[in-house]
Amino acid sequence: MIPQSIMSLKELRALILHKNQIRGSLFQLGLTSLTKLRFLVLSNNFLSSSIPKEICSLKRLVSLNLSSNQLGGHIPSEIGFLSKLIRLDLSNNNIIGRLDSLFMTNKPGKYNNKSSLSNLKVLALSSNQLTGPIPHELGDLVSLEYLNLSQNSLVDSIPTKIINLKELKSLDLSDNNLSGHIPEQIGNLVRLRSLKLNSNQLSGHIPNNLGNLAKLCFLYLQSNKLSWHIPQELGSLLNLKDLQLYDNKLIGSIPNSLGNLPRLSTLSVWRNQLSGCISQELGNLVNLENLYLSENMLTGSIPNSLGNLTKLTALHIRSNQLSGSIPKEISSLMNLNILHIDQNNLSGELPLGLCAGGQLQNFTAQDNNLVGPLPTSLLNCKTLVRVRLERNQLEGDISELG
Repeated sequence: MIPQSIMSLKELRALILHKNQIRGSLFQLGLTSLTKLRFLVLSNNFLSSSIPKEICSLKRLVSLNLSSNQLGGHIPSEIGFLSKLIRLDLSNNNIIGRLDSLFMTNKPGKYNNKSSLSNLKVLALSSNQLTGPIPHELGDLVSLEYLNLSQNSLVDSIPTKIINLKELKSLDLSDNNLSGHIPEQIGNLVRLRSLKLNSNQLSGHIPNNLGNLAKLCFLYLQSNKLSWHIPQELGSLLNLKDLQLYDNKLIGSIPNSLGNLPRLSTLSVWRNQLSGCISQELGNLVNLENLYLSENMLTGSIPNSLGNLTKLTALHIRSNQLSGSIPKEISSLMNLNILHIDQNNLSGELPLGLCAGGQLQNFTAQDNNLVGPLPTSLLNCKTLVRVRLERNQLEGDISELG
């Protein structure tokens, strides 16, 4: 417990007690007497029960962080009275109910007033048990820069009023049950650096105007029901580092324009319905570390330009319809840890120098039409922990590996 003597410090401006072992309920702590408090940080403790409505007496609060506790109950509507609040973090708790309570207050004599949280820049409510739709009133929080509602049970569509959040730099609505289309208006939030809408039930196409988000570094749309083509316009996102589109219903070819992304370190489009050839332009992604193209309907040969990806650690192109030989340039990928090329129509011999970098740990090439001897470099590879070569016509003693 917090010593009661602290409650007599009437001039106290900041109370920061995160990462301790404080237990009990907030109501029992008697914090409401600290009316000049501006910063209240009690994160990473063992606080339980619900957030008391008396919290509204702390009218000067600028930052309220109660994250990573065991708080339950609803978000009290009285939090909406904290008009000076800039940061509100209630993430990683057991809070239930709907988000509407933040925007509908019940001040004596006044009902259904709009929330006064117009100064809020950070709203973090992830990893709770929140339900219902995202309220349209969220669009009234025009100062928001960081919004995280991930890992809840929110439903219905993403409100189009989100276009009002012009200052938004990070939007995370992942791991909910959101449905409907991705609003075109998100493409107007030009300050966005991170957009995470993954692991929902979103359908329709990826808006072309996401290509307007020139500052975007992270785009996570995986594990939805998105269909149609990958927009060429995504090739305009020159600051993009991580593009996750896997586990959707995307069709068509992988746009050549994605080869224009100089900072991209991860490109993941596996488990879609993509067709056509693997673009030679992907060899321009000199900072790429992870390339996941598996479980599609890609045809043609493996482009030799992939040998330019000297930082590549993982190459997944399994379960496609690729044909031709494995380009010898693959052997120049000295940092490669994982190479999955199984379940294709690849032919010819394994390239000499495979595992020459001495980093390869996981190599699967089964279910192809490969022939010839196992390369000495592979037999001498000391780092291998998993190899699958069955259902080919390869020669050599696999027991000599490593």
